[in-house]
Amino acid sequence: MRIGFHVPTQGGWSKTLQRARERRCETLQIFVGAPVQWKSAQPRTEEAAAWREAIARSDTRPVFVHANYLLNLASTDGTLWRRSIRRLARDLRHAALLGAAGVVTHLGSPKAGNERTPGWCIDRIAAAADAALEAAEVEVELLLENSAGMGSAIGSRYAQIGDIIAAARHSGRLAVCLDSAHSFAAGYAWHRPEGLDAALDEADRAFGLQRLRLLHINDSRVPFASGVDRHWHIGRGYIGTAGFRVIVNHPRLRHLPMVMETPEASLEADLRNLRALRRCIDPQHRTTLRPAPRP
Repeated sequence: MRIGFHVPTQGGWSKTLQRARERRCETLQIFVGAPVQWKSAQPRTEEAAAWREAIARSDTRPVFVHANYLLNLASTDGTLWRRSIRRLARDLRHAALLGAAGVVTHLGSPKAGNERTPGWCIDRIAAAADAALEAAEVEVELLLENSAGMGSAIGSRYAQIGDIIAAARHSGRLAVCLDSAHSFAAGYAWHRPEGLDAALDEADRAFGLQRLRLLHINDSRVPFASGVDRHWHIGRGYIGTAGFRVIVNHPRLRHLPMVMETPEASLEADLRNLRALRRCIDPQHRTTLRPAPRP
């Protein structure tokens, strides 16, 4: 079990590493470039080398890059779809330079008023993933993230993620990231032992748990099965402390890296969330964790 945060990269890579150290990150997720701008500068070769060396020294692993929020791999707008592929390929190349294990991407949705069948969207996303992987020409994995099901977003059902992987030519380079808040909002009862068991059984049938590389660990500000994506602080939302005890101690999940994307990314708030999550871990599993920061 390795715990970390999505860490902002403003101010440069040395500042990013400082933020990661302050948060006791054992694993890490970052953006490469602004998350809501199409342009992104490639990390300089010497900066990328220094980053990889510093990350290795600190034993912070694995590192993940989250793809740009503007991407829409299911878009019915051809211009936006092609632009999304180009930006995703760029994120994959930048991730390779930084030594990241994978790039996490949202799947997208068809344009409002121009809806398509789920099957059409699944084929559209698979084609976009293939095109981005081919254009990037790197070995970094692409992680498909599940959605909460807002609007016509694809991926709220694990079977849809499995169908995308099955439809892709480069399925061997596709993996999965599951978000606790998204799963909860989509109607998967991760907060109850029997509900989480059933959800993981379904995920195993859909895409195989061997493809699961990363957990996004977030509480939910909205109720169960609401279909709304609203992250909240650990233990303070509808999943609650008891729910996170179920999640972080589950034998099929506790070996995975866990990244928090909780709101208000201040150091104080992040350390509070870290302490809240650590308190949910059974003592027998805590020995591998770095010493917990004190208030």
